[in-house]
Amino acid sequence: MKKKSILLVFSITAFNLGFSQGYTGDSWAQAKEKGEGEITLAYVESPGMVYKDNSGKLTGICVDIMADFIKYVNQKKNVKLTTKFMGDGQSFKVMYDNVPIEALQEFRRLSGTQAQSLLERLDKWLSQHDRDTSETNGTGQIRTGIGIYYFEEDMESQKPKGSRS
Repeated sequence: MKKKSILLVFSITAFNLGFSQGYTGDSWAQAKEKGEGEITLAYVESPGMVYKDNSGKLTGICVDIMADFIKYVNQKKNVKLTTKFMGDGQSFKVMYDNVPIEALQEFRRLSGTQAQSLLERLDKWLSQHDRDTSETNGTGQIRTGIGIYYFEEDMESQKPKGSRS
């Protein structure tokens, strides 16, 4: 039976900025030392991925993957982890809903160049560790990668008539 490892990256930027905005949790070193720890997850609801069901319970594939990860760490690493979901599910400070149209061109340029630069650095690192493209040794065969997602949503169309920015 093949084992698969899944790394879920909700958002690289969200991870980096989230902690500076008061999201807290234990480091892996702290959790290992204590034998327990808490993971704090910021999320934005997305149908099928992360959402609240009819009873208000957070569910979806991302929640299932994190639950499997927690179970794996509890069983295989002997560290009891608990999760805490933070935020309202609508936004956290990597997503803003009142940005003027005039700022989009610069943000598109900035996010495009920064995202591309990061992806190129990570691609170079992974290629240096992939046995098909380098002389790396080791055990197992893991498929891994990363994606960065950009989105825009016109909030004007969602406002009731007569409301202001």
